[in-house]
Amino acid sequence: MASASSDRVPKRILIDVSPFSDYRDEAFDDPDKVIDIALSLLKRKGLIPAETQNNQSDVKLVIKLISRYDTKVIFDLFHDTFDAARAHLYGQDPPVCIVSMRHGKREKAYPANRSQELKVDFEIRFLHNRYGTGCKPPFSEDSRQGSVWSIPSRISAIMPSTTLRYKT
Repeated sequence: MASASSDRVPKRILIDVSPFSDYRDEAFDDPDKVIDIALSLLKRKGLIPAETQNNQSDVKLVIKLISRYDTKVIFDLFHDTFDAARAHLYGQDPPVCIVSMRHGKREKAYPANRSQELKVDFEIRFLHNRYGTGCKPPFSEDSRQGSVWSIPSRISAIMPSTTLRYKT
C-alpha cells in the first residue's frame, strides 16, 4: 500500500487568513503566493505528496473572498473530476484540509473535521447556485467596504439585486 504522501488523492484546501496576518492583502490580490506557502506547509505535514506543484494540472483556484474580518482562498488539489454543471450538488466534494495564517507569519495546517468540511462545501455550492449552474470558478468576492455582493446574473432580470451588509 502506498503512503499518504505519495497518493494523488483529490483534496480541497481552505486557506484562512486573519486580518492580522502579513499575508492578508496578498492572499486576495495574488493568491498564488499564499497557495505556494500552503502547499509547502501541507507537504511538511505529510498531508499532500512531496512532488505537488502549484500548476494548473495539480491546483485549481475555486474561491477567493475578502472582508473586513478575514480572507479565504479555497482551491482544489488533484480534483480532475470537477464538473461545474454538478458542483452545486451534494456529494461532489473531496476531503478538506485547512491552512490557517494568523498573526504575523504564523501558519498551521490540519485536516478539517466534518463540521468544517460541511461549511467549506456549503460555501462552494452557495456560490455555484448564486452564479448559475455551469458557471466555472474561480469566484471572487471583495466585501472590505461592507457590501457582500450584488447579483449580476440571469436572475437579476426578474429580481432586483440586493446588497447585504455585515452587522458591525
